[in-house]
Amino acid sequence: MQDLEPLREIQSLVLLKAGFTAVQNLSPLESLPLLEKLYLWATPIQDLSPLFHLPKLYKVFIPLCNKLSPAQISTLKKHLHQGQVITEA
Repeated sequence: MQDLEPLREIQSLVLLKAGFTAVQNLSPLESLPLLEKLYLWATPIQDLSPLFHLPKLYKVFIPLCNKLSPAQISTLKKHLHQGQVITEA
């Protein structure tokens, strides 16, 4: 999997496992208001900002995402409020 664009229309999606893929662009997820859990293990993502305003998102798994900066991860944690950002396997 390289492109999440086809998922943009699945408004009822609550869980997405896209780990160990070539996904880089998370912007299609911005239109998934019910998304709760996201697994992105070992993907080349660099920008977490599309996740910042997902109202139901409370758990994001990003171990082995080596292109993410500590600042990006910290900002995501702030936006998830009571949620969890898991960065270690």
